[in-house]
Amino acid sequence: MEDEPHPREISPEPALCPDGGVAGMPRQGERTPGIRQEEDSSRENEERLNLMLEATNDGLWDRDIQTGRMYLSPRWYTMLGYEPYEMPPSYETWVSLIHEADRYRAETCVRDHTEQKRDSYETEFRMQTKSGGWKWILSRGRVVAWDRESRPARIIGTHIDITERRRMEHRLRTSELQKKAILDNIPDIAWQKDVALRYVAVNEPFAHACGRSPADVEGLTDLDVWPHGFARCYMADDREVMTSGRQKRIIEPLVDRDESLAWLETIKTPIFDTYGTIIGITGISRDITERKRAEDALKKANKRLNLLNGVTRHDIINQLTILLGYLRLDREEVVDPERQRILEKEITAAEMIQHLIEFTRDYQDIGLSSPRWQGVRETVARAAASLDVASVQVVNELDDLEIFADPLLEKVFYNLIDNALRYGETTSTIRFWSYPADRGIVVACEDDGAGISGEEKKRIFSRGYGKNTGYGLFLIREILGITGLSIRECGIYGEGALFEITVPPGLYRSCRRPFRT
Repeated sequence: MEDEPHPREISPEPALCPDGGVAGMPRQGERTPGIRQEEDSSRENEERLNLMLEATNDGLWDRDIQTGRMYLSPRWYTMLGYEPYEMPPSYETWVSLIHEADRYRAETCVRDHTEQKRDSYETEFRMQTKSGGWKWILSRGRVVAWDRESRPARIIGTHIDITERRRMEHRLRTSELQKKAILDNIPDIAWQKDVALRYVAVNEPFAHACGRSPADVEGLTDLDVWPHGFARCYMADDREVMTSGRQKRIIEPLVDRDESLAWLETIKTPIFDTYGTIIGITGISRDITERKRAEDALKKANKRLNLLNGVTRHDIINQLTILLGYLRLDREEVVDPERQRILEKEITAAEMIQHLIEFTRDYQDIGLSSPRWQGVRETVARAAASLDVASVQVVNELDDLEIFADPLLEKVFYNLIDNALRYGETTSTIRFWSYPADRGIVVACEDDGAGISGEEKKRIFSRGYGKNTGYGLFLIREILGITGLSIRECGIYGEGALFEITVPPGLYRSCRRPFRT
C-alpha cells in the first residue's frame, strides 16, 4: 500500500581495484564494505542508546504509527514489575495499564502531538504494576519520522518512574496545607519571611490588618504593605534577629487598614535549616492595645503617687531632722542617767524612721516597670562598683548569661554584696557564678564570712526580720518573684553564706549563642 513505509533498495556496486579498474561485481547477497560499515555504526548507536537508557533507568518505547507495531524496552516492563516482553508490546497494552482517571488525558496528549497541535508529547499518569499497585510515570515523546504526505510515521519516547517524586510533592503539599491551617487558626497575626525579608506566608488576621488577601501579600516586603516609617523599623528588627540568630520580643506600633493605631507585642524568631544556616524569620504579633492603654494610665497614676510620696517623704525627713536636732541637744544638756537612756532610745527610733523612709525611696519603683532581659555579669559589676569593696575581692565568674527580671535586679546583687560586707565579719572574698540545675539554671553568690545559722536561715527572708531595716532580703525575694525567680540560702554556718537564685527555663538565655526553636 502507498501509505506503508518503502523498504530501502540495495543495488550491488562494482568492486574497484587500487588502480581504478573493476575487480568484479559482488555476488548476490554479499554486502559491500560500505553497507557493513553502516550496519556496524547502526549497531554501535543502538548499543550506545541501550547503555544510556540502562544508566538512566528509563524505559523506551518506539511506535510505528502507520503499522501499529511497537517496541517496548526491557526496562519499560521491569519498571512495572513485569518480565521483559511478558505482555505484548502494543499501543493497547500501554493504554490498558494507565489508570482510568488518567487515560483520556494521556491519549489526548499523544493525539494532539501527532496532529501537530503541540510541539512535543509530555504528560504524567499512573500505571498499574504487576502486583496491582500504581506507579507515577513521566512519559515524554516526539515524532521522529513522517511519510511522503508529511503525516507522522514514527514516534519515540521514554518512561521515567516519578513515584517517589510525586510522594514527596504530596507530602510537601500536605505540609503546606497543615502550615496554612495552623497559621489561619492562630488568632494573633502570624507571618514568615525569607532571608530577603519577603513574605513567604501570612495568616488571615495579618491579611485583615493590612486589607489584602494572604496570596496578595506573598512575595512582598514590609515597604509594600505598611507605611514606610513603620516598615523600616520592622525590617531593622528583622535584620537584627537574623544577624544575632536570637529570638527578640518587641513592643511595636501598627497602623491597620482603618488607619487606627494599635500596639503589638511581637516575638520574632530566626529559622534555621539542617546545617544551622538562617533561611528566614517568623513572627507572631498579639494586639495589646488595651493593655498598653491600661499600662500607660497606671504609669501616669503611679507617677502622680510617686510625686506625692516624694513631697511627703521630703517633708517628713525635714521634720525628723529638726526633731533629731532637738533630741541631740537635749542629750547634751541632760545629766540624769535615766533621762539620757530614754533620750538615746528616742534618737535611735527617730533615726530608724528616717532610714526606713530613705529605704522606701530606693524601692518605690518595684514592679512598676516591665521586666526585661539583663546581662547578669554586667549587673553584678555595676552593683559592686556602687559599694566600697576595697577590703574584699569580688570574683565575677558569670559568663554571657542573661535573665528576664525586674529592672531592680541590680538592687538584688547590691543587697547581697552589702550583707556580706556588713555581717560577714571575716569576709575577704565574694564570688558570683552560675551552673545548670534540674529545673533551669542557678546564679550563686558566696562569701567566706561567718555564715548564717540554721535558725536564721528559716527567717531571713521574712518581712521585718534582720539587723538593719529588716526589709532587705524580703524585698530581694519579692523583686525576683515578679518574674518567677526564687532565692534560698544554703551556706554552711562558720564557713560563709551561699545564696542561690534559681532561674526557670525560658527566663534565661545566652547573649552570644544562637537561639533555636
